Amino acid sequence: MGRRHEDHVFMPNRLVFPGGAIDAEDRRVKPASKLKPEVEKRLTQTLTQARARSLAAAAIRETFEETGLFLAAPLKETPKNKLALWQAFYDQNLGPNLQAIDYFFRAVTPPGRVRRYDARFFLVSSDHTQGEIAGDGEIIDIGWYDITKVQTDPNVHGITAVVLSEAEAVLRDPELLHHRGARYSRHIHGKQVISVEGE
Repeated sequence: MGRRHEDHVFMPNRLVFPGGAIDAEDRRVKPASKLKPEVEKRLTQTLTQARARSLAAAAIRETFEETGLFLAAPLKETPKNKLALWQAFYDQNLGPNLQAIDYFFRAVTPPGRVRRYDARFFLVSSDHTQGEIAGDGEIIDIGWYDITKVQTDPNVHGITAVVLSEAEAVLRDPELLHHRGARYSRHIHGKQVISVEGE
């Protein structure tokens, strides 16, 4: 996690996860591995296969840009398409390691907000990461945070605390996702509703 600068319009000073939006290059990047079938199944309840893959690639790229950590594996062949946003990966003959990530949570902001998001959250073991922590400056104080302590940090937004709680539950019981699926937070008639996505 890291802290957003105080001059950010959206969630200043808040502790957040690395994240961002899908770029056109994320649709074209050659991955080093495919999504696990069960992860793809969870994502494609609401997305096309291509969109699911692009979303996972974007999560990996944004994580690298904001933290300096590669979630990657060696490519079997050098890609022909040179994509600027992925050049740091290509320089080391690496591609996004989609197989390493697990999809566990989705959150959508309430209607009527000026800044809205439809965010999906992924888990990955730090064993799959490489590189040194050093982001692009978008977030500061980047590092590994104790999940049980950070949930009560006053700089953690309410939905981030919910995501942390969901992540903790999945880490305690890795089979939870397999028999329950990803959870989904949205607002219906002004009230937050958290259910299993697809129900």
